Formats: sequence, C-alpha cells, structure tokens
Amino acid sequence: MVKKDKLISILICTILFVWVALPTGFNVRFGIAINNTLFRFNVWFSIILCIPLLLLSRNRIAVGKNYRWFLLFILFCVINTFFHLLNQSSISVSTGIDAILTLVLPFVLVKNFSSLNDLMNRKLVIAFLKVLGVYLILQVFFTSFIATFRGWDSSVDLERTSTTLGESNCTAYFLTGIAVLLVVEYLNFRKKLDLILLVFVSLAILLSQTRGAVGLLILIFAVSVLFGNSKGKLRLVLFGIIALFGIYFTNPEVFYNLYLRIFTGQSSGSDMARELYRSTALAEFSKRPITGSGMGLLVYRLSRINRYITDIPNPHNQWASLLAETGIMGTVLFVFSQISIIKRSLHESKNVRVIAICFLLYLVFGFMFEAMFTAEIRASLCFWIYWILIEYYRAIDGELDEGFNYRSMGYR
Repeated sequence: MVKKDKLISILICTILFVWVALPTGFNVRFGIAINNTLFRFNVWFSIILCIPLLLLSRNRIAVGKNYRWFLLFILFCVINTFFHLLNQSSISVSTGIDAILTLVLPFVLVKNFSSLNDLMNRKLVIAFLKVLGVYLILQVFFTSFIATFRGWDSSVDLERTSTTLGESNCTAYFLTGIAVLLVVEYLNFRKKLDLILLVFVSLAILLSQTRGAVGLLILIFAVSVLFGNSKGKLRLVLFGIIALFGIYFTNPEVFYNLYLRIFTGQSSGSDMARELYRSTALAEFSKRPITGSGMGLLVYRLSRINRYITDIPNPHNQWASLLAETGIMGTVLFVFSQISIIKRSLHESKNVRVIAICFLLYLVFGFMFEAMFTAEIRASLCFWIYWILIEYYRAIDGELDEGFNYRSMGYR
C-alpha cells in the first residue's frame, strides 16, 4: 500500500512538473512537429501518465457525493461538445477534445491525490507545489524585478513577464493559491520558511501587476486573519507590514505602476478590450442560451464572430465563457458543483474553511477577470490547486470522504 502510494505521488508530481515547469517553447514545437498545436507535449504526457495512475488507484478512488454535480457537468460538456462538433464542420475535432481533456485530466489528478492513504505522500505533493511556486517566483524576479531594477526612480515602467506556466495574470492567480497554502501552513505549524516564502510570493504577485490577483491576495490575508487559527496571526500581520515597507523603500515602482493600472487610465485599452471580449461572448450565448456552443469551441473562434478581435481569442471572463460554451444548463451544473464543495467545507475545520472561503473569492475575482479554467491545462491549475488544498487539509484534520481517519493515526 505504501509503495503504491509512493508511486502515485511521484506520478502526480511528474505531471505537475510538466504542466508548470516545462518551457512553453518546447510544448509549442512539439505541437508543430505533430502538426497540431492544440495537442501539446504536456497534454500527451498527461494522458500517458494518467493510465498508470488510474490502474494504481482503481480500487480506492471514491468520487463522493460532493463531486457528483461536477461529474454531471463533465458528462454534459462531453455530450454537448460532441453534438456541436457534428454540426459545425468549421471547428476541428481536436479543439473539442482538447477542451474536454482540460477538464478531465486535472480532475483525475485531484482524485488520485485524494486516494492517497499515506499522509506523508500527500505532504510530498504539497511540498512539490511549494517548489514549483519558488520556481515561478524566480522567473518573475529575474525577468521583471532584477532586470528592470531602478532603485528610487518611480517613473520606470515595470516589465510584466510571462513564465513557463503562462502569462503574468495566469502566474499571479496560481501564486495566490500558493499564498493560501503558505498562510494556512504558517498559522498551523509556524515555520519561518513558510513566512519567508509568503513574502516572496506576495512580491511576485505585486510584480505581475495583475489587479484582480493583488485584490485577491489582500482578501486572502484578511480571511486568514479573521477565520484562521489564532496562533501566529499577529506575527503574520507584522511581518506583512514590514515586508510591504521594505518593498516600497527598495523598489517603489512596484506600487507606482500598480497605482497607475488601478486608479488612472493607463489600463483603459486593456479594459476596453476585455469589455469587447465579454460582450462578444455574451452575444454568442444569446444565440444558444440553453446549451451554448460547446466546450472550447468559443475561445478559438472569437475572431470569426467579431472582426475587431484579432489577437487574443480568450473572453477574459470565465463566467461569460461558461455561459457561451455550456449555456444555462452547463453553468448551473458547474455552479451547483462548486456550491456543494464549498458548502460542505464551510462546516469542517478552520483550515478547510479558510481554503474554501479563499476558493470562493477566487471564483469571484479570478473568474471575472480571466478565463483560465477552460483555457488549457496549465492555466486551469489556478482553479484546481484549491481542490488539492481542500483534500489535503481534510486528510490532516481526519475528515476524508474515503473514511480514513488520520487523527486516529496520531498525525495531529
């Protein structure tokens, strides 16, 4: 059993590495080599590794009643996309398959993580998530912070950078999930390393200049202080204030550029483009309000719907994308699936409750500004990391769906 758990945890870490750490250029070149830029290396690699994952955990994966709504959502998306592909010859089959895999593969990963009976193997995956977070932070620092360091010159435009995970906004939202992990870990175990990493994660999010992620980060701290474990809160707040002053006095353009993006018209062009994408998606939704146009079939054809959209086909609003792609039926199933998970989590331990509240805030802030859940596997990790954290702290607090109680095993 322990050896099987170890293999599952290693496979999960390997898949996460391919999704997060593999250079984007490698994925693109692989797609070009097979003459299909949608089926990149990370997708094929995930499919191959998910086969042994399912074989190893086939007798102990429990879906749980809280995930039945999400399974219905996936089933609806598969059937709905299949019928739309039959009726729309202009859309390639690979587009629809890629969109479905973006839903199915991370779900398989999360359920395999929840099947781990050995807490130490769960901790291995969580520790690897921290390592991936540090890897992304280093990319942000070297390309955005150190390379453009100008000391006290606040007139310098700060460089927004992409990472191996994706664009700056995608990286920022994923790091907010890492911030949730670090905050909860610190309030439970009060390890200085978690606190130090939290400062660097926060700085990387500030450097991303992603307004929604910065607002979400502030709310994460507020939720953790209000609802988290009481020990370590004061030190967390004081350390955060000191870190903010340190960042301001060493590199004030971080705050200056963020101020320009939020309170001035510097980002008016971006805001107008987002409104165009959102309104186009909602206009498409009005044509098929019940079932939508099929998963993944909208984000690749916005330019065909509106001639003014030429560069970025993503609607940049997940709710508008869900409505346009899955209609009222799919969106309702998705909302119910998330409500069932959050509702149960709110009645559990403080740790799970804090993560669930932060997840709810992400569904509001993240989904309103970006459409990453249905975009591609790498970007969808911004959503799935919260499911992993909920499953992890359910294990720590002895509240697993599978009925295994770690509290009785002395892991408290």
